[in-house]
Amino acid sequence: MQISIRDASKFVIGAGMMLNAVEAAGNTGITFDHLAATALTDDADGQKLRLSIETLADQESEWLRSTPLHILASDRVMQGRGSEVTTFITINSAVLSTYELADRVALGDSEAKRELQDKYVAAFNAIDVTPGSTNFRRRLETGLVEQTTTATAHGDLIRGCLKESETAYLNADAAAILDRYSSSVEPSEDYTPN
Repeated sequence: MQISIRDASKFVIGAGMMLNAVEAAGNTGITFDHLAATALTDDADGQKLRLSIETLADQESEWLRSTPLHILASDRVMQGRGSEVTTFITINSAVLSTYELADRVALGDSEAKRELQDKYVAAFNAIDVTPGSTNFRRRLETGLVEQTTTATAHGDLIRGCLKESETAYLNADAAAILDRYSSSVEPSEDYTPN
């Protein structure tokens, strides 16, 4: 009998959950082998057990992928995962810097404010270049805002720093895009600069 990796994984997960329930009820004599042997029988008990195992496994199906594992480890996928990890590290660094620098910023320390805003600009940049959907990037940005504004008692001040940092990042990004166009596109013969 042929069985897919996904079906085998579902069986193991469902049977494992059933064993946990059986052991919690005080019956430690039933093993995985007993469950597997009973599930392979064609009688009513086997059918009922297979249905129970499948139902339990379906509750945990979000952990299962339909994509084969060798596809999930391609260079492109691993590069995307690496980019996500870098983004999370950058966001966490910004949050930790908020804990460290917010009180100094509140006291008017301009160097601390610049350092904090640099961390925020780096976080906005990392979020922007992270692969994935727009909704995923929005959730990352929302997480950054929520974590930093609740990190200290200076939530409004931090919110202002975030806004300034986001504006600085967007201005720098727009300037970089325009610079690419202006350096790669030749002006037409009838163009006269202002």
